[in-house]
Amino acid sequence: MGQFWAQNAPRIGFSNPYVLHLAYSLAGYHLARGDSWDRNAQARRLAVAKLNFTAGLAGLNKAISVMDSGTCGAIYISVMLLCFCTFAAGPVGRNDLLVCQVGVAQPKPSVPLARGAHLVRQRFDSATLFSGLMAPLAPTNSQPADSRATCHRQCFVRVDWMDQLSRLRELIVSSDTREVSVTIRSFDTLRAIYEATYGDRDGLYEGPPMHGMVLRWLYVMEDDFVASLQSKDAMALLILAYFAPLLNTMSKAWFLKGWAEHLLTSIRIFIDKEYVEWLEWPMGVAEQYSEHIR
Repeated sequence: MGQFWAQNAPRIGFSNPYVLHLAYSLAGYHLARGDSWDRNAQARRLAVAKLNFTAGLAGLNKAISVMDSGTCGAIYISVMLLCFCTFAAGPVGRNDLLVCQVGVAQPKPSVPLARGAHLVRQRFDSATLFSGLMAPLAPTNSQPADSRATCHRQCFVRVDWMDQLSRLRELIVSSDTREVSVTIRSFDTLRAIYEATYGDRDGLYEGPPMHGMVLRWLYVMEDDFVASLQSKDAMALLILAYFAPLLNTMSKAWFLKGWAEHLLTSIRIFIDKEYVEWLEWPMGVAEQYSEHIR
């Protein structure tokens, strides 16, 4: 995968400049983190990152309006880079819940495009989307030879999650949340990711490989669920809170550092007091992994 981003993605960007702009933006954010001791240098890096992000987003918007089989691959990796840049930029305030701003009617500008990766997959078959330089990203339907959960394959501590998430599902089903079906679907997707990450009680996982991708939960999120978060629906906030610790399991994703803690802190402020105790579990797990992302 590293070879794809180092070699294939830039070559795709030569014909689709918005790809390069978003890659430059992400690089700028990365360099800015390394310049934390030099505020002037950090400010310059961030300015370059934001400038390229704006240019990349504008180019991507134009490309999407005329998307075809020749550009679908470039658009697909661009929406991935768009997500990474959004993470890397960090929260803009306590109201920032990653996928939306609490109290703001419209989602964050990057979110609809980020979910566009899922739509691109639906519109174009794999043979078209993952051809040529995109081939390394092609999904596989075969089960991995190693049936252990991600935590064992990547050597981080397994969390005993099954009973806690079962209790959370019971709470959601018994609640008076206005979008029960949407909320349950979002929870069930999250549960599948937990299972792939931590496995069953023996640490094994034999389900679809796609659930091993933590960020997939964001890509398939429904608009009605985002609306529930914006309105501070307690069940939606709890599900997001239980997603947060998973971000800290992605040790190579430097751009995710700090997001889990921010989300949990903000959710604790917004959620009704009667549900605060439900935050103890994800906060404990997040703290356990707080040193996992370097």
